[in-house]
Amino acid sequence: MNFYLSTPKKKRHQSPIGKPDLDNLEKPLWDAMQGVFFQDDAQIIEKTITKVYSDNPRVEVFLYECGDTE
Repeated sequence: MNFYLSTPKKKRHQSPIGKPDLDNLEKPLWDAMQGVFFQDDAQIIEKTITKVYSDNPRVEVFLYECGDTE
C-alpha cells in the first residue's frame, strides 16, 4: 500500500514525517476492502506501507494471495 501525498508549498523535510499517521491512512482502506477482497483483516499476514510526497497524489494497493487458503 503506497500513499502519495500532495507536496506542500513549504515542505520542511524530503519525506512526509508528520501527519497524517500511516495507521490513520491505512485503516479505512482495510475496512473498505473487508468483505470484498478478504473476509476479515485478521487474514492479512504481511504488509508494506509507504507514505511519500508526490505531484500526483494517489493511493496504490497491491494484494497478493498466499498459498495457504485454509
